[in-house]
Amino acid sequence: MQIIGILLVKDEDLYVERAVRNVIGFCDRLIAVENGSCDGTAEILKKLETEFRGKIELHHVRHPGISHDLIQPIAGTDTWVFGVDGDEIYDPQGLARMRRRLESGEFDREWCLFG
Repeated sequence: MQIIGILLVKDEDLYVERAVRNVIGFCDRLIAVENGSCDGTAEILKKLETEFRGKIELHHVRHPGISHDLIQPIAGTDTWVFGVDGDEIYDPQGLARMRRRLESGEFDREWCLFG
């Protein structure tokens, strides 16, 4: 089982670094999709991609729908996709508890979770 985060952002330079750092330990990999930002978002994501080499995969797109194509290869695999909001911070203890629950197989019969 793996957890892959998908982050779709545009003009989130005030929050995106904190949001990424908040979930990077929860996710096995993070697909960051930058959608034509006019602020410093792209540069911040590039810096984080370098810092977390191999864990963050950065894409620059012109249309946000491309994010669906980026997760298509994992369809049908033992993978949870975690939608990460570029300006939202999650409870670290809650993420750790959720990871343990996912790893235990508690939700193996589910296809979608909301929290």
